Amino acid sequence: MPLLIRGPIVTAGSSTNKLVLNTDYFPTFTDLAGIPTPSYVDGRSLQPVLKGTATDWRSAILLEAHQTKGGGETPTYSGILTSSGSKYIEFDGGVRELYDLGVDPYELTNNYNSATPPDALATRLQALKSCAGLTCRQAEGGQ
Repeated sequence: MPLLIRGPIVTAGSSTNKLVLNTDYFPTFTDLAGIPTPSYVDGRSLQPVLKGTATDWRSAILLEAHQTKGGGETPTYSGILTSSGSKYIEFDGGVRELYDLGVDPYELTNNYNSATPPDALATRLQALKSCAGLTCRQAEGGQ
């Protein structure tokens, strides 16, 4: 989902493909206001991304969906999206999906092969699912 931001520290017409999360908003606002972000807050300030100076940024994010008590059409899953365009998903019930979004942006061809599973992505997904605080920054990559 694209995020559009306009402001005095953002170069007009600039763009980036950095992975950002809604949890980054609060740290960004406190950083821009010049006040400390409480230690319990997840996310990170987008100020380096906005200024174009982000050299060490997250390289993966956690994707999750959980069925509500009322059910719904979205199955429960967890997954990982990387800045290189890999997307790996584990659905409840054992179904797995793997996509290269650079080649297949509409996720039309599932490349998951149980004979050669994406072990590195699966391990990193487990780290993202179980992290808290600073360990999430390590699991996301970038500091």
